[in-house]
Amino acid sequence: MRFTTDSRTFAATLKTLKTSRGKVDKHMPDIYRAVAFETCGQYLRLSCNACAAACADSIPAITQDSGESAADLDSVLTALTGVRGPIELSADGGKLTITQGTNTLLTCATYLVSDVPVSPEYPDDPDTLTVDIADLRAALTQCAPVASTDISRPILRGVYLECQDALTVVATDSHRMAIRTIPAIPADHVRLVSAILPAEYAVALCKVLPKVGTCQITFGERIWFQADGKMWSYRVVDGTFPNYRRVIPNFGEPATVEVSADAMIAALDGLAPISKSNNGRVCVAGTSGGVELSTHNGTGAEATRQVPAQVGGEVLVYINGQYLRSLLLPLSGKPATISLYGGLKPLSIRPADSSVASVGILMPMEAR
Repeated sequence: MRFTTDSRTFAATLKTLKTSRGKVDKHMPDIYRAVAFETCGQYLRLSCNACAAACADSIPAITQDSGESAADLDSVLTALTGVRGPIELSADGGKLTITQGTNTLLTCATYLVSDVPVSPEYPDDPDTLTVDIADLRAALTQCAPVASTDISRPILRGVYLECQDALTVVATDSHRMAIRTIPAIPADHVRLVSAILPAEYAVALCKVLPKVGTCQITFGERIWFQADGKMWSYRVVDGTFPNYRRVIPNFGEPATVEVSADAMIAALDGLAPISKSNNGRVCVAGTSGGVELSTHNGTGAEATRQVPAQVGGEVLVYINGQYLRSLLLPLSGKPATISLYGGLKPLSIRPADSSVASVGILMPMEAR
């Protein structure tokens, strides 16, 4: 196999594949760290499969000798550091060589193509839908940080994707929950389909998705994302996600706080150095001109912040300030409506203008 391609395009694609693949467990065989090359006419197809995550892309290339090979992705990527212009890659006799002019940039061992993990098989009768990439990125960016980090709760360490007439993305760590619904166009089916995508792969996917366009999502034993000629495939979490609909507050008429999300975030950031010593506990109390946020650390240190807001009803609740901040962050630059239902009933956080179908849910803390 021998071909010529642009070094910067090649390196950028390898970086994207590495990000999409995620971290390979140290106990996995080295073959899972490989990138496979296959010449396809005027294009070169690159793919990698780390078992839980697989991805593929194609770039323009001039093929001198067709064929396929595989080598360690990190080694190839390191060799391309600072390189500009066309490069030639050749694989023969168990060696991969990268040259530029008279310079040899890399010579390394190749893997047997037969040993490279086979890419996941695309389902024969898939449930497929199409969404806007910007909508998908916004939903994953909002929900992924809310997923649990507890390794003993694998289901809650994932982001739940559910589709029927629209795509709903959900994540929770049992203290807070983020839900966002975006328009979807089912290709063939309108039946309810769902999957739990590990949150780490949701984060990785956001980094490599194109800026604009549409993304096709396919549900099966794995979940596939396709956009702009690229494909990402991820193993899903086995299990049943909690019924998130039962958690959405519906307790009658709530007290409300309509406030600038940025103003609340700034106030919570100001209290964080003290509140973190008290499990993040912050008291939110209604005042004549808005809300007062206060906290203490149990050793005499106290702090308060006044935030202008429109308050309707009696507002007095204790919450984890950083959890509330994480649910307000996706609403930065917009007014938010915080609804309180009294006692230890969950709060809801929504955009005040209903510009997006988004809701954050937060469990209050006991007063102390």
